[in-house]
Amino acid sequence: MAKSQLQRLLWLQGNKCFYCKKSLKPADASIDHVMPKSLGGKDIVENKVVCCKTVNQLFADMPMKEKLRCLIQWEGVLPCPKPPSD
Repeated sequence: MAKSQLQRLLWLQGNKCFYCKKSLKPADASIDHVMPKSLGGKDIVENKVVCCKTVNQLFADMPMKEKLRCLIQWEGVLPCPKPPSD
């Protein structure tokens, strides 16, 4: 079983970013609160997904409505804003 919450969530998501669906290593991953804690979201598993650190930084304290708007705009799969690694 995964040792950390990040590892467990990443495993449950097939080792992929929740938003851009690209393969994700634990070192490049972070936990996103779907409803930001700063806007009243709870710090519970049901409110967490693992995503690229870059996507998490872009979403920052974005309200859920705006996140959904972005997902709808990109038809469910955001293009990963992280530059390709060499």
